Amino acid sequence: KRNNQDLLWASENGNLEEVKKLMDPNQLQDLIADVNHRGLDNWTALHFAANEGHFEVVKELLTHTDLEKEPMSSINRTPTHLAAIRGHSNILRALLNSQTKPLCDNNIRDFDENTPLHYASEYGHADSIIYLIKEAGADPFLKNKFGYTPSDIA
Repeated sequence: KRNNQDLLWASENGNLEEVKKLMDPNQLQDLIADVNHRGLDNWTALHFAANEGHFEVVKELLTHTDLEKEPMSSINRTPTHLAAIRGHSNILRALLNSQTKPLCDNNIRDFDENTPLHYASEYGHADSIIYLIKEAGADPFLKNKFGYTPSDIA
């Protein structure tokens, strides 16, 4: 249990070496941290790392094959939503282009039916907007539950 909490903390604070140690079965045997452990508001380590912009930690977490696909917080936000809100386009790329599996639908919706593109548009993150539309194929015409498209919000 303690290792699970430590993994959340290390991910939030960008401590890559600690994340690696907590996930290493050679060092901790059966006491390794659970990559899908949930903390406050149902956030996983990947939520924390994506939100804080810790690219190397995100890449490390993505290497774990037991990582939950599309982990959602208590308000249905994924790490992709958080990366879009914060303008971490490099993390958006990593999440949506994960080699092991696509981690997230590029048009996934949260509790207000906002997609990552809605949030990138709301906060004016041009690099993220361009990536989401041109490369990830996000739909710029999807409306949220209030009837707004990403361009309406921008």
